[in-house]
Amino acid sequence: MNLVAFDGREVPYTLIRVRSRKKMTVLVTPNGEVQVRVPVRVTLHQVEKFLKQCREWVLKRLCVVENQILARPVLSQGAVIPFLDEQLTLHFSTGKGRGIEKFDDKLFVPELWSQDVGQLIQRLELWYSRQARKHFLLRLNHFSEIMGVKYNRLTIRSQKTIWGSCSAKCNINLNWRLMWMPSNVADYVVIHELSHLDYMDHSPEFWQRVKTFSPDHRLLRSQLKKVTPPW
Repeated sequence: MNLVAFDGREVPYTLIRVRSRKKMTVLVTPNGEVQVRVPVRVTLHQVEKFLKQCREWVLKRLCVVENQILARPVLSQGAVIPFLDEQLTLHFSTGKGRGIEKFDDKLFVPELWSQDVGQLIQRLELWYSRQARKHFLLRLNHFSEIMGVKYNRLTIRSQKTIWGSCSAKCNINLNWRLMWMPSNVADYVVIHELSHLDYMDHSPEFWQRVKTFSPDHRLLRSQLKKVTPPW
């Protein structure tokens, strides 16, 4: 872990050297971690100089993320967590059920997991991943038919900063955390990735393709940056 000083505040950051990278970039993850990705030969002095040039953006973004972290609900009885267009209330159940079950706007979780936050989060993420696969298979099949394209395979991933991707083999990868988003925002990501089956870039033609099936794509894309993760 490295440190950079911003106006008397020492900010830790993770330095990631990438052989194929040509430029330096900085991002702040939803958990408040500053990551700097740089080409292999960049020196620490160059990294620090770059970060100081980005000082205003980094501090502003850290402030936003730190406030989001403070606003996250504690995963206790009665906590409210997002699920597409719903808000689910967490209930710890003492019944014999071994898994997580959703009934209307309630999410029932075995009480034995309530004492171990790490296990609770692991179980919740597994449940969300399974729901994501069911949901996005339906949405991909729906939009691929409308758009006249064919994808190969869906993979549900768990990246911290990537919502979706499309490979040259026509495989679609989607982040299960999209299940925390409103359904129209999640649909935008589906349309975005399916559009890459026609245009493997972000050219004007690509964005026109996206706009055809998601007219509000700019607004929906901006909402992806404003999500407050529930944990």
